[in-house]
Amino acid sequence: MNETLKRIKELMDERKWTFYQLSKYSEVPYNTVHYMFKRETEPGISTLKKYCKAFGIAPAEFIAGLPSTKELSFDNVARTDREKQLLLIIRSVDIHKQDRLLSYAIALSEQQ
Repeated sequence: MNETLKRIKELMDERKWTFYQLSKYSEVPYNTVHYMFKRETEPGISTLKKYCKAFGIAPAEFIAGLPSTKELSFDNVARTDREKQLLLIIRSVDIHKQDRLLSYAIALSEQQ
């Protein structure tokens, strides 16, 4: 099972939710939830946002809980000036504004 599905399952287990309950609370069709796990496919961004809303967490909190992001370090990654500027802006605002920035960036990426 991939890390995203493990994280979703972890959040479901914390709440003692079934696939049916995740479907109901997220308003994602049951078949979508069921086959996502059966076929081990990644949910799309819009579906993931619905799951986060159902879990009562921000997308940033979901991503922060993934093992790969907990261990990820960007210290040795070459960055463009624009990427550095974006990181400085993100680091300068509170968590709620970071969540809004992340949601906005996700929405922009979906428009491509």
